[in-house]
Amino acid sequence: MWLWLRAHPADLYGSYWYQRGLLEYERIFGGKPFSNVKDPEIALPTFLDAVATYCRQTSTHWGQGRLNPSTIAWLLHKGEQA
Repeated sequence: MWLWLRAHPADLYGSYWYQRGLLEYERIFGGKPFSNVKDPEIALPTFLDAVATYCRQTSTHWGQGRLNPSTIAWLLHKGEQA
């Protein structure tokens, strides 16, 4: 267990799966999320509204109890498209 914990550190408690979602985004979409955002202060409210809308359309996979990294990557991508 300790080997796995050292190999998969998380910056903040509870952030591990979101960090994995960011890595999954890079694998799926070929770049870092938000790299095309020119003005974050203007884009943030639209992004948050879009993510909230799409989040209501998602579900967890059986037995996981949380969003998996691929779903997090998809939510980020849909939020960026808004």
